[in-house]
Amino acid sequence: MGNYIYKRKETYHYRRRVPKELQSHFPSLDYTKTLSKDITTAKAIASTISMSIDTAVTMLRLRKKPDLSSLVHVSQKPLPTIAALSSNYFKTLSVTKGKMQSYATMIKTIIAISDEISHKSLDGIRDKLQRLPKRNIQRYRMMPLTELISERTLKTVAMKDKLTPKSINEYLKILNSVLSFGYDRGVLLHHHKIKLLPINHQARTERSALTYREIQALLKASRSPELALSYQLLYLSGMRLSEAYKCKLTTVNSIMCFDLRHTTEALKNSNSYRLIPVH
Repeated sequence: MGNYIYKRKETYHYRRRVPKELQSHFPSLDYTKTLSKDITTAKAIASTISMSIDTAVTMLRLRKKPDLSSLVHVSQKPLPTIAALSSNYFKTLSVTKGKMQSYATMIKTIIAISDEISHKSLDGIRDKLQRLPKRNIQRYRMMPLTELISERTLKTVAMKDKLTPKSINEYLKILNSVLSFGYDRGVLLHHHKIKLLPINHQARTERSALTYREIQALLKASRSPELALSYQLLYLSGMRLSEAYKCKLTTVNSIMCFDLRHTTEALKNSNSYRLIPVH
């Protein structure tokens, strides 16, 4: 019982890992309670809490309904929501407008799945993200978020249309950052950390380059000379379509270059800000 008591500042607190049998009855994996500034009183309250938990476990093992009334009666601070925590977390960040919008979109999707912070809900978020479709697919692009995450929609998503492990991990990383923010500031008493998905393939290895014949067919199918030139520009320079209209032409050491170093438009990552010689 003494192992469950710890002191923060001048006050004693109770913290105990919830037994596996009772975890479905609690909002988090840890049961916490503020006790008293007096150690004797703190031990007495802690003893009562421990006895209630142990009795509840025994009742479950005897296949009887546990009496959790004393634990429910013990006042616990309501857990913060993901929405509230993320709102405060974003205020501390210093990132580009595009990056902030990306974070906000991911958190909005996560909150739509569940706004609760508990081991069960966080596991549910991770599981549901693995069933979500990519939003760049036409049929899902304009679909309302509530409909997108509905079971009716998720049951029809083809495997090839689902989010990749890399994309899912981006969602989980920002969620982990929000949860760490809450724990570091004492808002969350348990340091929740969601395990990322393993990535067995790099995106580059999953792609195949266009063959010479495919390139010739693409140019031949172009409806105008300007479109054909646009295709040539993209595959010869390596620029993304979104980068082609963001770059500027500049001359460096007598060599004409596509300049993406100082664009005011947001690019994908820091490596995207670069200089591409035309030759």
